Amino acid sequence: TPEEGFLLVGRTDSDALGGSDAWLICTDASGDSIWSRKYGGNGPDWAYSIIPASAGGYLVTGRFGSTSSGDLDGWLLRIDSDGETLWSRNYGGTGTQTFFSSIESPDGGFVSTGFRAGTGFDLWVLAVDSLGAFEWETVLGGTFDDCGYGIAPGSDGFVVAGQTLSYGAGGGDLWAIRFDWGGDSLSSLVLGGTE
Repeated sequence: TPEEGFLLVGRTDSDALGGSDAWLICTDASGDSIWSRKYGGNGPDWAYSIIPASAGGYLVTGRFGSTSSGDLDGWLLRIDSDGETLWSRNYGGTGTQTFFSSIESPDGGFVSTGFRAGTGFDLWVLAVDSLGAFEWETVLGGTFDDCGYGIAPGSDGFVVAGQTLSYGAGGGDLWAIRFDWGGDSLSSLVLGGTE
């Protein structure tokens, strides 16, 4: 944090509103808790990562299970520096969707990656504006499960690193894909052996 402390994200089943809640703990530089907050509803809600936002506060990335349909959606939660919710939005459709990580785009919006239900699970990249409104999405994958885990900005777009079971030498292989800021794939690399 700007105060040289830390923000930790994860989940808790203790005193949760539902099966589990996203859990954020803000500490000082010595690791002593300053505040702790839970976020979610009556289903299983998880937080996987957090990044600072240029406009102030943070973006939390995870999975939202408190949907009326019982499906699991990708979840973005925008909070201020005290942990107060600025906006909360979930994205997806039927089945299971999850975001693992996000970056801020040059226009102040955010790009997130994870997986969504498809033929098995497919690698999923989704962009929103600064208020969380949907802008575009890209879904890539094959016959088996594919997923994006990490995302990093580059000079002309961004790179997603994940895993593919659909392509490569066999088993699960590392899959790196370079995109432009509009979500078009520029290049792809698969690395791994037969296991």
